Amino acid sequence: MKQLPSSSELRKELIRETVRADVRKKALLIMMILLGFLFTAVLLNRSMVMRVRDDDMAPTLHEKDLLIKGKAKDLSYGDLVIVEHEGTTMIRRVIAQGNDWVDLDRNGNIYVNNRVMIEAYLDAKALGFCDIDLPYQVPERQYFLLADERENSMDSRRKDFGCFPLSEIKGKILFRIWPLKGFGSLEIQTDANEES
Repeated sequence: MKQLPSSSELRKELIRETVRADVRKKALLIMMILLGFLFTAVLLNRSMVMRVRDDDMAPTLHEKDLLIKGKAKDLSYGDLVIVEHEGTTMIRRVIAQGNDWVDLDRNGNIYVNNRVMIEAYLDAKALGFCDIDLPYQVPERQYFLLADERENSMDSRRKDFGCFPLSEIKGKILFRIWPLKGFGSLEIQTDANEES
């Protein structure tokens, strides 16, 4: 037969549970205060906040996601940037930069300087509409930008979109604040295989 705990064991367990409950309450309070500061900062400076208007960057971003943006400086491969084309604000991914050579095959694989890009952030690869001459050399001090939804998006594969100099890039996406399940950094490392 199992022995019941003594009163001193019960007291110790009660104290442990009380301490655990206090720690959980304090952690929740700290998290709520931090979120309050974040949302206050967002409300005070709406120019830092951007709402996604379409699904051109799916599966990374979706319509109605809320994002925090910063200045476009020190751009790297894979960064998400904001540009304006024909009066429409768009988010696109940096694929290549000035003097890089870009090539695409009919399956939608992208080669930068003869190395195939590893794009784990894509649901599906597609060549989409491409009227640039391949292989294509990115103009000096400009960026070759693509949408993550490759089938029907407007991006640097089209002559009428082209590449963008840093001076025309309106900002860089720093992280997502909504929905909460996607809260956090959107930094994505891109990589390339050995030369093909």
